Amino acid sequence: MIDVVFLLLVFFVWSARFTPIENLIQSDVLAASGSTASTDEPPQIEDFDRIVIRLLADPRGVVWVVNDQPREGPEAVAKLLGALAAIHPAAPVVVDPAGDVPLGEVITAYDLARGAGFNKVQFAAKME
Repeated sequence: MIDVVFLLLVFFVWSARFTPIENLIQSDVLAASGSTASTDEPPQIEDFDRIVIRLLADPRGVVWVVNDQPREGPEAVAKLLGALAAIHPAAPVVVDPAGDVPLGEVITAYDLARGAGFNKVQFAAKME
C-alpha cells in the first residue's frame, strides 16, 4: 500500500511540475476558446495571396510571369521568390505552365520555388 501511495505521489508531483509550461505554448485552441492567452505575441500573417508562376510558350523561348508580372527569366524569378519566402514561407506557390512549355522549364520553376524555401508548391489543373 505504501508503494502505491508513493507512486501516486511521484506521479502527481511530476505532472504538476509541467502545468505552467503548458500555458506558455502558443495554441489556436487557447485563443479560440477565450482563454487568457498572452496578447504580447507578434501578429501572424493569416491571409497571404498565393504566388502563381505562369510559364508561357513564345517563339523566342519561355516567358516567365509571376502574379501577372513578366520577369526576365529564371534568375529574376528566383530572386523574387527568395524575397517572398523570407516574408512568408508557408504561402502556397502554384506553377501554371502552358501546354506547349517544355517539361524541363516546368521542373525548373518547381525547383526554384522549393529552393527558395516554400513548402507548399502545387501545379495548376485546367478544368475542361
